[in-house]
Amino acid sequence: MNALTEPSDRQGAPSTPHSGLVCLGIIGLAATAAAWWAVQPLQFNIVTYEVVRQPTAHFVPTFIFGMIVFLFPIACAFTASSRAAGRRISTSLSLLWPLVGNVPLGLFAFWPDRQPPFAFTFLSVLSGGATVFLAGLRGSVACSPRPRLAVAILISLIGLLTLIHTRIEINFFEHFMFGHADVGHFTEELKNVLAGRGLRSDSFDNTRLGWHFVPLQFVLVPGYILWPSPKYLMALGPLVLHLGALPAFWFARRRSGSVLVAFLIGLAWLFLPSLSRLVYSNTYGFAWLYCSVPLLGVLLSAALLERWRLCWILVAVLLLCRETNSAVTLGFGCYLALFSPRRKAGVLICLISIAYALLCAKVLIPYFATAGRYERLDMFGELGNSVGTLATSPFTNPALFFSRLVRPQSVSFLLVVLTSMFFLPSVGWRLGLAALPTLIVHLLLAGTDWLSIKFWHHAMILPFFFFASITALRLGSADPSRNRAVALALLVCAAASHYFYGFSPISKSFELNANDAFLQNPDPRLPFIERLREQIPRDRTILATERVAAHFTDYRRLYTGRRVRPADFVVIDRSDQWDPSSLPRSWTAFGSDPDYRFYAEFESIIVFERRPEAPPAVPD
Repeated sequence: MNALTEPSDRQGAPSTPHSGLVCLGIIGLAATAAAWWAVQPLQFNIVTYEVVRQPTAHFVPTFIFGMIVFLFPIACAFTASSRAAGRRISTSLSLLWPLVGNVPLGLFAFWPDRQPPFAFTFLSVLSGGATVFLAGLRGSVACSPRPRLAVAILISLIGLLTLIHTRIEINFFEHFMFGHADVGHFTEELKNVLAGRGLRSDSFDNTRLGWHFVPLQFVLVPGYILWPSPKYLMALGPLVLHLGALPAFWFARRRSGSVLVAFLIGLAWLFLPSLSRLVYSNTYGFAWLYCSVPLLGVLLSAALLERWRLCWILVAVLLLCRETNSAVTLGFGCYLALFSPRRKAGVLICLISIAYALLCAKVLIPYFATAGRYERLDMFGELGNSVGTLATSPFTNPALFFSRLVRPQSVSFLLVVLTSMFFLPSVGWRLGLAALPTLIVHLLLAGTDWLSIKFWHHAMILPFFFFASITALRLGSADPSRNRAVALALLVCAAASHYFYGFSPISKSFELNANDAFLQNPDPRLPFIERLREQIPRDRTILATERVAAHFTDYRRLYTGRRVRPADFVVIDRSDQWDPSSLPRSWTAFGSDPDYRFYAEFESIIVFERRPEAPPAVPD
């Protein structure tokens, strides 16, 4: 990133800064230092939206990145200030007045026994964004990166982030922190496709098509053939999520005419805290929905650049990816119908989306589901478990419907997402409105834990809001200072939000992991499981508890406590608190079962083998 230098010519001679702004700048400067100090012992819970005081030893990358987050707006203001008439310092200070947003958080540097409200972090993030926005309006750049170099850097960063997140996931996996749900289920489904059984996890009677209609998920099978392991999906998840930076760069460059602005926009996408949280999804791991995120980014870029043929192809692909994407294409169709010259096409996309959603919910998914209905609608609780009752709930149950939209968790979730984008989706509100169908469906979910960037349910909202933010860029290079200011503000807010709310080696939450002796040392249970895998042939069947099961996805059949079946081997981790079934406590029953005999034991893991004289455990 190039430093801001002299003010652009169109700004004219610098004027004497207002003394009030200078005073506010001094206060903001002091408050920034205090806020940085106050943050050091804090952790930010993005599910309950609470602040926890949990002092840990400093993790150097996080510590350095935190300093950059707080110092970068100050450096921008000083670099962009006027040097004329010896007023550099006073002018710089006058540009720092938005940093007074750090005052509420900074006050808690003097109250070490109290936790600040979570909302104070929003003010801190926005104050940094506003400061660099002002600095960006005044400054200019000496040069701009070449297009190929900018793309090469972005691709390299995507590769680096994929490696980092994959390594962290594998570390979780090797410490039995990734359960069979959901990364194990997806891996097992790919295995069963090769066995001719379709997208099926042995832990459920349903196939994947009985939960969601995802015919395009079969495209993951070739990758699984090359890498038949859950680690394949652990690498694929962060890769596809971060690939969204490329369509963002493509559109920003075409709209602004500036490679630098587009590069900053691409970086901002990579820093979004949601992406680093989606990779892990509270240790559920991979979700097929992630593959739709870059596709939606390309769709929005194509529409805003009027590449209509590509739009039609991507609408069809998104619908075939997952039936819930019908809410995405419905919003996109509404945007075309209301705010573009392609009104008829927009109406047609809306009708297709509604018809496809009904077809999937009423016909296709019930056909594959063992229960004969679309069971995912149960996630809305009292609002109804059918498309009709859910659609009419604003009229039949308005109190519950609208109360869910304005729950404290709903408001906090929206503030986290919008703050990370400097509230720029409000500038591009037309495209932002296209996210409403997807957003409303998300906010109506019964579980409040899902109203968080920690889970996958909000993934398809992000491209709408982010591209709505990019539409704040003005066309062409007629106003480069404003475009640069918008890009800088978006980048700084994304980076600061990542520090507070994200999960990576440069985020606050990672300090706990970096200082966790359990995670930083090999898990002694792993060599035991690896020896079991060497001893037990792959054509045998396994019954295992959740956290152990993900290590046996390549066996002939893999059952868990969700669907207990006779198996050749039973592997029980008695300490598995993640497993909601009774299987972790059933080890005594298997010990007294005449069909089984003790095979091996290590720490909390005990293994039983089916006796040769017992009836064979025939796979179902």
